[in-house]
Amino acid sequence: MKLFDKLIEQSRNPQGFLGYIMLKMMNVSYFNISKAALKELNPGNRVLDIGCGGGQVLSLLAKNKNFSFVVGIDTSKTALQLSEKKNHLFIKKGIMKIIHAEVENLPFENSCFDAVTCFNTHFHWQNLIAGLSEIRRVLKANGQLLIVAEYHKLCYHLQENNNNGTEQLLRQMDFNITSSLQRSAFMIIVAEKKQD
Repeated sequence: MKLFDKLIEQSRNPQGFLGYIMLKMMNVSYFNISKAALKELNPGNRVLDIGCGGGQVLSLLAKNKNFSFVVGIDTSKTALQLSEKKNHLFIKKGIMKIIHAEVENLPFENSCFDAVTCFNTHFHWQNLIAGLSEIRRVLKANGQLLIVAEYHKLCYHLQENNNNGTEQLLRQMDFNITSSLQRSAFMIIVAEKKQD
């Protein structure tokens, strides 16, 4: 396997020492954009971070206290271990839970989250439509979905679903786009689940 292919695979599913280093680097390099993007969310009770990676977004969500309970999921054991290590105090306090799960099969009840966040993850999902359907299912009416992605990664992995394509897909799945921003090399989309 070529180095580039190894890095792509580590980005999708970080494993071992190389995955651990990549996750630590992502925590640092995405800190400012994560902090800025989270300001787009309304306060609520429960928030879910899809693909929690190294746990930086979970930490920011727990620290700003806009949500009383924070949940993170990931498919990578390396990511889960690092997230748990970074956020052990929040977990100990009972305000955070981190679990192994896939976006296409979320182990949560209907309408149980006020917000769902996805930072540089949706272009890695096995099935984008199934993942968005599951997110819509677990969001409360008028709940928010925050998608943040680097343009070059988005275009590489989902040529047909760049910024405009992502927004169009969200509209087709009964989300209202409430905000669409560009910050340097990132797109930030905030969508709201329409009431049934």
